[in-house]
Amino acid sequence: MANALIPALFGLTTLASVQVAAQALPDPTRPPMAAPEATGVAGSAEAAAVTGPVLQSVILRLGAKPVALIGGEWVALGGTYAGAKLIKVTEAAVVLKGPNGIETLKMTPAAAKAIAPVKKSSDKHIKTSGSNP
Repeated sequence: MANALIPALFGLTTLASVQVAAQALPDPTRPPMAAPEATGVAGSAEAAAVTGPVLQSVILRLGAKPVALIGGEWVALGGTYAGAKLIKVTEAAVVLKGPNGIETLKMTPAAAKAIAPVKKSSDKHIKTSGSNP
C-alpha cells in the first residue's frame, strides 16, 4: 500500500509546484503598456513611465476605413481621440492632429531600425550527389 501512495504523492507535489511556477509568469497576451500594479511583474516600471497616448494596434482593410487601437480605444480614420483627429494610419504608425500640433504614434517607438548590409552571393554552384541531370 505504501508503494502505491508514493507515486500519487509525487504527482500531487509536482502538480502543485508547476501551478506555483505558472503564477509567477507574466501574461503574454496583456498589452505591453499595462500598469505595473495590474501585472505585478518586474520591468513594468518602464511601461508606467510612458506618458500620452499609446498605439497598440492598427487594422488596414480593403474597402473600409482603417482603424487604430490607441490607449485601449478603437479610432477610425477621421475620428478623434482625446481631442485630436486621426489623420493618417499606416502599418507601423498613426498621426494625430490636435490643439498641441501633430503627433506621430509608432507601433514600436523604442525599436531602433537599421538597414542590414547585403551579402554578395558567390557564383559557385552547389554540387549535389545523385543522378539528377
